Amino acid sequence: MKIWIVHQHAGVPEHYGYSRHYYFAKELLAQGHDVTVVASQFNHKAKKPVPLDQEGTIIDTRHDGVRFIWIKGPTYNESFVKRLFNLAHFYQGVLGSWQWRKEEKPDVIVGSSPSPIAALGAARIAKKLKVPFVLEVRDFYPLTLTKIGKLPGFHPIVLFSALLQQILYRSAKHFITVVPSGGAQLAEVVKNPPPVTFIPHSIPRINAPSAKKPWQERGDFRVLYTGSHGLADDLENIIDAFNDLDKMGADPRIKLELIGDGALKEDLIAYTKGLGLLDRRVFFKDPIPQQEVLPLLRGADCLILSRHDSKILDYGISLNKIPEYMASGAPTIMGVTTKDDPVTKSNCGIVVPRGENSLGLAKAILKISEFPQEERDAMGQRGWAYCDEYLSHETLAQKFLSACADAADMETKRAPLAYTKAPMSK
Repeated sequence: MKIWIVHQHAGVPEHYGYSRHYYFAKELLAQGHDVTVVASQFNHKAKKPVPLDQEGTIIDTRHDGVRFIWIKGPTYNESFVKRLFNLAHFYQGVLGSWQWRKEEKPDVIVGSSPSPIAALGAARIAKKLKVPFVLEVRDFYPLTLTKIGKLPGFHPIVLFSALLQQILYRSAKHFITVVPSGGAQLAEVVKNPPPVTFIPHSIPRINAPSAKKPWQERGDFRVLYTGSHGLADDLENIIDAFNDLDKMGADPRIKLELIGDGALKEDLIAYTKGLGLLDRRVFFKDPIPQQEVLPLLRGADCLILSRHDSKILDYGISLNKIPEYMASGAPTIMGVTTKDDPVTKSNCGIVVPRGENSLGLAKAILKISEFPQEERDAMGQRGWAYCDEYLSHETLAQKFLSACADAADMETKRAPLAYTKAPMSK
């Protein structure tokens, strides 16, 4: 099967970013399928271009046999206007990347929607080539803008994203969602939607974690967070938990390391400094390449994440970091309750209910630090085993292939979609 995947922020493991589609493509390539990934050369996470040996506006490369077509685009940091310009440039690049190519058209085109504008480019190419379009829904627009970004429903960007949603949903022959109840959200917007496949974020298969010595014999009890430092990540709540630990007189060797970058990082550093925790209980570190994340996590005693309360969480949660945390073999503390979360299902950590805030997190950290090492190892082992069985790239690449094959088969069998309500009304 010949598949094109358009994901603006896709990347390879040696870079900082998203490598899900690289691993899927690699698995399918080994089975004889032909997969091309189209991505922006400007790395959204690292905020710098991906280093390549070639020059040009559209660069055709191979990474471990996986074909990537990189579209060069303008740089941006935290400037919203520059980012919009980058999105528009990638969209135009997607439309133009095959105008001069004389190659066999694919059986299906997949558009991934961290950026709905990029996914729209994929939908337009699919329509032009008369091949089925699969939409991978990673963020629910415009809900993400109204419930997390707190934009009003009448904001022009919200209205524009709602229009994009309608076009993308109408164009898709199959939906892929990264959250367990994503199909329920789609059903709220689309009457009689096409098939939906749940494919959560995945992880490479790795060896089982080794038993650790008690942290008291090794030094500090290391609590790690990896990933973005943005509005949705609720890092202030995690920092507050360590302030609570300080007030409780907890062992000063219980420390937090925040690895990553994002729009709020400097503000968070200033906030931590104001609490008197900076470089004493809380440490900020630079982002690292994707392939270095798991080795780093395996050295942790506990891993932590939190999310702001939001309507979107009613549909489930599937962050890139969750399978990484679970595969590492360290217990996970998750400051959010949601449907069918893998931490609860695998019993590999502690889930702090919404509403308990920083004090609930602090108590969970203290509880895990006081467990016997054998109990911490057992929790981590359960998380690793769950990932190995259900969240490996090998397993989920097959679900991805099945969704694409279904879309190709369903191309002539679906009636036009109808909308049940205004997309931004939830």
